[in-house]
Order: sequence, then C-alpha cells, then structure tokens
Amino acid sequence: QNTLEVDFQHLFSTDGNGLFRFIDPEDQRTYLYSNFEPYSANRMFPVLDQPDLKATFKLSTKVPDDWQVFSAQKERRIARTGNTRWWYFPASDRISSYVFSVHAGPYEIWEDTQFRIPLRLMARKSQKHKVQSEEWFRLTRLAFNYYEKYFDYPYPYTKYDQLILPELGPAGMENVAAVTFDESLLSESLSEDPFHPHRMLVSEVIFHEMAHMWLGNLVTIKWWNDLWLKEGFASFMSYMTMEYGASLPGWLYFNLESKANTYDKDRLASTHSVDRPIASTGDAEANFDDITYGKAAATLQQLQVQLGSDVFQQAVREYIQLHQGGSTQLTDFTSALESPSGLSMDHWAKEWLTTSGVNEIRAKYSCKKGYLQKLELLQMPAKTGTQKKLREQKITIALLNLKNNKLQVRRELTTTYNGKKTNVEIVGRHPCPVMVYPNSNDQAYALVRLDDESRNTVLKYPADSPLLRNLIMQSLKEDLGEGVISLPRYAERLMTLLEQETNSMMIDHFQQTLKTVFYLSRLVKPENDKARKTLDDLAQHIEDLSWQQTDLTVDDTSQSWFDIWTSVAHTKEALTHIANILDGKKAFNNFTLQQYQRWQMIKTLNGFNWPDAEQRIARELKKDGSEEGQQYAIAAKAIRPSLENKRYWINELLNPDKLRSPSVLDAISDDLFPVNQIKQSRFLAQEIFSFIPQVAQKDHGVQEQFGKLLVNECSAEGIRHLDQTIEKYHDFSSIILNALKDNRQQTERCISMSENILH
Repeated sequence: QNTLEVDFQHLFSTDGNGLFRFIDPEDQRTYLYSNFEPYSANRMFPVLDQPDLKATFKLSTKVPDDWQVFSAQKERRIARTGNTRWWYFPASDRISSYVFSVHAGPYEIWEDTQFRIPLRLMARKSQKHKVQSEEWFRLTRLAFNYYEKYFDYPYPYTKYDQLILPELGPAGMENVAAVTFDESLLSESLSEDPFHPHRMLVSEVIFHEMAHMWLGNLVTIKWWNDLWLKEGFASFMSYMTMEYGASLPGWLYFNLESKANTYDKDRLASTHSVDRPIASTGDAEANFDDITYGKAAATLQQLQVQLGSDVFQQAVREYIQLHQGGSTQLTDFTSALESPSGLSMDHWAKEWLTTSGVNEIRAKYSCKKGYLQKLELLQMPAKTGTQKKLREQKITIALLNLKNNKLQVRRELTTTYNGKKTNVEIVGRHPCPVMVYPNSNDQAYALVRLDDESRNTVLKYPADSPLLRNLIMQSLKEDLGEGVISLPRYAERLMTLLEQETNSMMIDHFQQTLKTVFYLSRLVKPENDKARKTLDDLAQHIEDLSWQQTDLTVDDTSQSWFDIWTSVAHTKEALTHIANILDGKKAFNNFTLQQYQRWQMIKTLNGFNWPDAEQRIARELKKDGSEEGQQYAIAAKAIRPSLENKRYWINELLNPDKLRSPSVLDAISDDLFPVNQIKQSRFLAQEIFSFIPQVAQKDHGVQEQFGKLLVNECSAEGIRHLDQTIEKYHDFSSIILNALKDNRQQTERCISMSENILH
C-alpha cells in the first residue's frame, strides 16, 4: 500500500461551488459551507472527482471555539485548544466525492429525537426567527417513514442533518447525512393553509433531497449522462411522498410547478433527450434542467402506470438492493424493471429516454341516438426534437357533461394508444358527452389539443376539478401560442377563473400566469391601432384587478395579489400609489407589509425612473442591510432605464467581480430588461450580440446569464437579426447557440400572437 500526502491551499469559492465563505452583513458572523456537485470537490481538496469513484473520507478540522462543524458523519471527539477547537470525525461510508461535505460556523441548532436516528436542523443565527423547526421535523419524519417502507431498505446512514444556507443557488443539495437548503425556503410567517404554495414547495424540496439518500448516494450514477436516474427519480419520489406519505396533492403540484414548464422546455429548439451524452465533467452542469428533472419524473410516472404500481415498486426495491453502495447506468435500471415485469424494456428506453420533444394528442368522437358511438385518439409527432417519434402511453379519457354550469367527469375510459390513430374500445353505453378530454388525470406526458367545438365549450364553462381546470388552460395556452385564440380572449378566460377559484395552489398558479399575460400584452407589437388599444386596455385591466383583489381580500391571497400588483403597476396613478405606500400615507388592514414587498415597490419605481426612486435605494438599505436587502438594492439599480446604466450592468454581468455571488448575478440579469424597457433591449441587441465571442470563452454560469439578455424582439426584423447572428456564431458555444435558437422560436410565436389580437 502507498500513502500520498498533499499540502494544499485554495481561495474560498465566490461562485457557489467548492468551499464558500459567507459573512453575515447583519451580525458579521462568518459561515462556511461546501457545495460540490457536479465537479467541485477538487476545489476544496485534491481528489479524483467523478461520481463512480467512491471512497471513505476522514475529516479533522480546527475552528473557532464558538463554531459547529457538520459533515457526513457525526463528530467523534472535540478537543479544546485555547480559543479554538479540533473536531474529529470518523471515516464516512464509501461515497462519491460530490456528496461529501463540510459546513462550519456559529450555526443555530434545533434537534428532534422522535425518530430512531438523530435529526438536526441548522441556520445562521440572524435567520432563526424565520425557521419553523417543528414543521421541518414533521415533514422529515413523514418522509423517512414513507421511504423506508417504499424502498424496503432502512435509511443507510447514522444521522440526518439539514442546513438552511445563504447563497446556495440550488433549492437543495443531497450531501450524505448533511443536506443543504437555500434560504429562499424560509418565510417570515408560515401560512395555516397546508396547501399554500410555499408550504408545498418546502415539502417537495425536503422530500426530494431525502430521496437521494437512496437514489444518488447509496446507489450512484456512473456518469452524468444518467443524471435523470437520480434527479428525475428523486423528483418522482418526492411527488409520490407528497401524495401518499403526507396526504398532500403532490401530482397536482407536479403539474402546476414542474410539468407545464417541462412542456415549454421540450418544445424549444434547445430540448434534448432525457439520457444524453455528456463528454466531460465540464458539460455536466448543462444537464440540470427541466428535462432531466420534470420530463424524467413524468416518464417514470407513466412507466408506473403501464407496469402497475406494485410491479414498479418491486423493481425499484430490487434495483436498490442489488446496487447498494455501487454505481449504475441505464441498463442496470432497465434490468431491474425486466425481472418483476417479465418485459423487455429496450423499446421503452429508446422511445422515452433517447428521443426528445413532446407529442400532441387530440380526441375525435361521434354519437348516435344520444350515446357515444365512436372514439379515436389522434397522435401528432413533436414539433421540435431530434426525432419525430410517436410514442405509446396508457391514459385515462374523461367524458365530460355539464352540471350546474360546470364541466364534470361523468365517465372515464382507459386505453393504451400508439401510432397516428387509436380506436378506443367503448364498453357499455355512455351518454353522449359535451366534450372529451384525454389524459384527464395527467399520468401521460403529452400536450392535449382541442377541436373548435371543445375550445368554445371550455371558454364558457369551467371544469369542477382543479387539475382538469389547469389541464384545459394548458391546452388553451397552446392555442394562444399558435394564434388560434387571441391574447385578450385567453386573458378573459383566465381572469374569470381567477375570480372563481378557491384552491390556493391554483390561485397562485393562475396569478403567475396573469403576470405572463401582462408581459405579453406589453411585448407583442401589432401594427393595427385598434389591436394596440386592446392590449393597452388589457394591461390596465390586469393592474386594476390585482389592486382591487389586494384591497378586498382578507386572507393569504391578499399579499400575493399585492405582489402581482407591484409587478404589473405601470400607470402614473399606480406608481403614485406605490410611492404613497412607501411613505406611509396608505396602510392595509388585511395584511402587514413585508420587507421584500418594500423592495419590490422600490424596484418598480426605479424601473420607471420615478422621481426620488434612486435615493430610496440608499434610504432603504439603512433599514435593511441584510444579504437579501443588498441583492434587492442591486436589482433596483440594474433596472433603471438609462442606456448608460444598462451597459454598466451588462459589463458587470459578463465580467463579474469576485465578490458578486451567483444569486447577485441572477438579480442583475433577471431585472435588467423589464417589460417596460423593451425598447432599450432592442436598441442594445446588436451590442449584446457582439459580446458572444467573449462570453463563449467563459464558464457555463456566465453563458447562461448572457442568454437571459436575449430579449424577444417580436418582429420580422428581429427574426432576421437572430438568423444572421446564428449563422455568424454557429460554432462558438452550444449554450449560446441554443439560447439564440430558442429566442428565434419564441419570437415566431410572439409574431403569431401579434397578428391575432382581434381574432
């Protein structure tokens, strides 16, 4: 045997990868934490850094006397030496380098002893008032109980720590027995509504990261092309845990918060297969996206439907049992599926994991003498993607009738469809439905398109279930993007549903959709004056509605409506109102204004160059010098509309100072070109394009930030500029090239909407 000793020094990380040092601006305390995925453990200590190379890690470290240290094992011994202490940890299990971790600092600690292993929760001291520790522990225990039973395999490590950290970047990271979470999951107050969107988010992230203890840490992927096999699987298991372990509407949450975004991503030119080649660790980071998480989770959901939940669960158990402590690839998983199912999984893997794009389906039916006579499912190939594949799926088809002016599911039929046309077997007599909606329980991965008669029906009547209401709105969204229905007509339906909605998750989702509608009303460029006036009226209506709902409601939604209002406020009257609220001339009886809302209002005023807006930034920083406050201040500076200011912040974004963290760069890029500054972005478009050779030499993160600057021009001229730029820089960077192609595709959809405003 040989021993290699290395004396190693390295600067602290400033981009969130490696060992990160954070100095709390509120109390000047110092906190350290590591973040290694996919390839940054080597930035803390020399190591062969790839997922299939596993080893034990034995840690000892000297820290200030008032610090705590957390890692993959609980400390074995602590020895005091003056004003410092040595912490000694036993050797870890054999694990991959990216899930080893070291976190140190004067963290506040909460402990729970109601589970058979120690549970701890940590956060920086200045944030302890935001930590609902009992809720975190309750969700943690629920997840442990569900996973140990589902996997039929006990939690594989000796303790479970959860650290809530500033500037983490991802919502969570599954370090072995020392999981980290971003502070964005914290809230000043926890809603009593168990289905409140923020509570649902916290639940999903806690469940997702814990699933990795089995799927990712115990059983690890060999290489990053199979990233979906841990990330998509963990997402799938988190929704399963929400639904069956915590009595939460997990599959509805999946549809609202992930699946819809995944459909959007899978339609873009930049889409890719779930399992795709990754040439090097440097390319691995590009795989952490909606396809790897959302589409993979949806694919596993459909696979479970096809095989049956018991067979699928047995396969997962065999997969974990057989490969515990080892590393796997796609064929290892498909082999585990073949054992209990008795089926060859090669066709499934090729059909779902090696192709890209989302298919469309449409129902076609006819009735005779008041009863359903014939029903067909028509499948269309994906409009984007590497292959125009027609897939096979097992789905539920809802036969809808009207009752009390609502669409209700009267009957459901189940069938497996494939190819261009599938005749659905009709067993028994079914009264002729008002309309037919395939994939009514959302267990298939497909976009449902409406015929003219069905579209007219759903524009008049709402569905009685939240999931079906949103699925129908997704179908109308497709019609909107292709110019089949106009933006005002779509907005009218959305606002009607919003006024009637009672489900808090649906309210939040529809509110966010309303923000998108407002954005589109400012973005599209109709040449017709009447159409322009129609869009101006729509924007005014959205501003008025959000203010009215803020002033009228007296529950959790009043604050969310206020957040919508501050983001869509654009008239002189509304901006004056914002200034008066900030100055204390207007108060609310139904909720207390929170600090983030004050910053949002300041940002809005700066976006319109309101008098005294810039001075408000400095005054507010004196009240709120927190890390979050400083980020809001930077966003408020970046949003100011002068071209000189835009050029300054573009340079800051593309040549980040060492002190600028990823979250700060996000604050800049997200707010650099708000919708009321489309003219500035279009004026600077060619200057921005000229940065491509420079940006192509930078890391993945900077290239992604650059992609956010490519604002949709929504014109034929914009298409020409993009075509010229794509041709000129086609071999510079796949990330930038994909951003340009996506922008071109979105511009085409925007033009289509512009031409159909009065339709």
